[in-house]
Amino acid sequence: MTRQKTFHILIALSLISFGFFGSLSHIFNIGLVILLTFHTISDYKNFKVDKARLLLWFLLTGIFYLFFLRSIFSQDINEVLHSLSPMLAIPILGFLIILTGNKSFEIRASTLARFARVAVIVTFIVYLILMYFPSIYKNAAIGNGARLELLSGNPIPFSIVLLCLSLISLSSWKKDSRKEKIQSIICLTLGLYLALYLANSRGTILAFMITTPLIAWFIFRSIGALFIFLIFSILATCLIVKLQLSGIINSDHLFRIMKGIITLTTGEAIDNSSFVRTELWTASFAAILNNPILGYGLPDRFSALLPSLSENFFYRFTHPHNDILAGTISAGLLGGIFTAISILSPLWAWRFTNRNSSAGMYLGLTFSIIFFTSASFNTIFFNDITAAWLAFSTFLISQIKES
Repeated sequence: MTRQKTFHILIALSLISFGFFGSLSHIFNIGLVILLTFHTISDYKNFKVDKARLLLWFLLTGIFYLFFLRSIFSQDINEVLHSLSPMLAIPILGFLIILTGNKSFEIRASTLARFARVAVIVTFIVYLILMYFPSIYKNAAIGNGARLELLSGNPIPFSIVLLCLSLISLSSWKKDSRKEKIQSIICLTLGLYLALYLANSRGTILAFMITTPLIAWFIFRSIGALFIFLIFSILATCLIVKLQLSGIINSDHLFRIMKGIITLTTGEAIDNSSFVRTELWTASFAAILNNPILGYGLPDRFSALLPSLSENFFYRFTHPHNDILAGTISAGLLGGIFTAISILSPLWAWRFTNRNSSAGMYLGLTFSIIFFTSASFNTIFFNDITAAWLAFSTFLISQIKES
């Protein structure tokens, strides 16, 4: 096989594995690193470091090295490395951005969309197999909370990745044939069913709601159509909420969302998950105010909250369910800034390395919203699947070539 073909196969396998078994993608991602490293070594005379890509690499990976440097001199190295381990994919996959500076490896938007459609279909098939043949791998599809997670082991990273894959399937919409558009709509529907309805992660649902205007604009490319879409969406949302409140419909998903909103806005302990988050965030601000410049080091990103938590708070997490706060606690205000910059890496990938790509703009904007929203209520950095997906999707956006 040619190196270009091998490059495409590894990307396809990575996307497919991300969908139903996120950690499996690490194998194919490492394969990409090895492929591009050997290519760069064999063609070193023609290799030049692209300054825009070097900047993108720094924006993506800078927070990892800041965490390491802040913590290594004051805390046990084993604890530091253990705390950094979920983020390890970020600096490793970050090298892909630099190694493709000569544009030897690109991927067309239509090819990427096709790979994403295959990934969603494979994920749906795996879901059906595990649901209807549970003896194959007990409790793999549905976790203890009755939310879909497949082999990823957690519904939140599963839903984040699958939502992104569903959106990638639309990335070449403008130039797709009618058959390809029908395929994209089917895959989008299946992906949203798995990622939003079955996984039932409120953070992912919120992220999708925020991105819908961008998705509609990308598809219709008309301000008028976008305006009609927004009006219809607002009216439909109000009607559904009204029907839920009046008891005409009784959706557990809507009920859970409404409980979360009431808890976050009033501070009342109506929804335990949301109330726990408010306690964590309040304690996080108190910890930051006590040490805003240097922070406490990455291993103490949760233990720093304990003095400000109530005596009845018996949960023990590895992070405060907000990466911006976790970054600020770990490395001071600079850590919070670097965290936000890194989470928005898909946006920088479009602006600095692929500005002329409409697919790059669409994915850069939507992915940044998804990552930032998820990082505000859960975590991107401190889960190996979402951290790897952040780095890998940033790399993909920098490599997209228009169909």
